[in-house]
Amino acid sequence: MWRFFQSKREEYLKKIMKPIPEEFFSFETGEPFAQCIECSADFRSQRSPYGIQKVYQDGEVLYEYALCHDCGLDLRGEISKESMRHMKRAFRGPKLKTTTDGCRACGLPKHELPSYTIVGSCMGAEMVFWNVPILICEPCIEAMSEGLSQETKDVLDDFEERNFPGPPEMELDLPQPKRRKVVLM
Repeated sequence: MWRFFQSKREEYLKKIMKPIPEEFFSFETGEPFAQCIECSADFRSQRSPYGIQKVYQDGEVLYEYALCHDCGLDLRGEISKESMRHMKRAFRGPKLKTTTDGCRACGLPKHELPSYTIVGSCMGAEMVFWNVPILICEPCIEAMSEGLSQETKDVLDDFEERNFPGPPEMELDLPQPKRRKVVLM
């Protein structure tokens, strides 16, 4: 009986696991991401899940990162329950045939979007094609950010500052709100 379930599991994984598409490769190296941005876990030497997020503006990669499953769980654990419910509602949207062809939340096609984020879930050199990958446009991310609790906004701001500090001149205390492009995987 165990062998039957094991073979069905393997069959299912073959259907949903495919090689990582090049659009999810690191812009810096042109290869699949090698390690977690938070803890430096090596994705090549272990078969643990990890997520990839890439933010594009006007066709250029603004920033990108890969986050291991454990660090992703830690980050999610800091997000308020209210914000998690809000984000789940925000990600419900039209089901697109290829989820990086258009925004998951509003359905606008990729070629009409000046800014967007793509998110994928991987294991080793393969991507999971079940609920992800997804693309979310900048206006939908901004709308989602408006409904987050202040606690969650602080957590996401800390994550961005820790991993994407930017040049010193960007640390000015400006009156506009911070822009959050982190999407929890």
